[in-house]
Amino acid sequence: ILHWFRTTPHAIAFIEGDVRYTHGDLGAGILQYRAALLAAGIKRGMLVGLECENRYLHLLMILACEVIGATSISLSRSDLSHGDPILDRCDALCTRTAPGRWGGIALHLTQEAIDRIARTTLTIDELTHLDVAWPDDHVQRLVRTSGSTGQPKIMAMTVAMVRRLLERTALNEHHPDRDWNFVDLYGYTLRSALMESQVALRRGRTVISSSFETVFADLDRIEACHLTLLSGD
Repeated sequence: ILHWFRTTPHAIAFIEGDVRYTHGDLGAGILQYRAALLAAGIKRGMLVGLECENRYLHLLMILACEVIGATSISLSRSDLSHGDPILDRCDALCTRTAPGRWGGIALHLTQEAIDRIARTTLTIDELTHLDVAWPDDHVQRLVRTSGSTGQPKIMAMTVAMVRRLLERTALNEHHPDRDWNFVDLYGYTLRSALMESQVALRRGRTVISSSFETVFADLDRIEACHLTLLSGD
């Protein structure tokens, strides 16, 4: 992300609806949310629950947590309203939905808060915060399993595991050097969608936030791309 921020800052990194974000916007956005998370009291080693239907903001918060060294887990609005047990393990919540009676650190992403974070001024020296490497055993993400081989459960993803997943996701025997864009149908509560998005962004390409209502129009908006479908879809 830092490489493309420096070399092709005006290239399109993310498209959501009619809004386009460049690789320059992406790098700056990660640093702005890093500052917001730190100001809220979030730090390395904490578990942070993230709920945001806007996929670009969701991605920025995931990557900002990575930069800080906090572990993130993506939550749905249903998880919050039904009191998912993982909430008791979270140190902080960053949500678009009001967190209600929450005893931990809360960053409520109202439109006013989002606008304020977007106005955060940055210095060139802060780019070094994007160039971070945590130890291989550092837990970067918590993800839910599908439950296809038993009861659904939550799995810890270390830095080493994420790196292997990214390498495996990027590998394609028919296109070993592929630099494809990614059309995302599901959002970041799904592990594979995050992996595909990160592979595209690491290659300097574009992620399109799509849906079943817009997917064919979105496919017409872009050149070669990768699209993942879940079984039954």
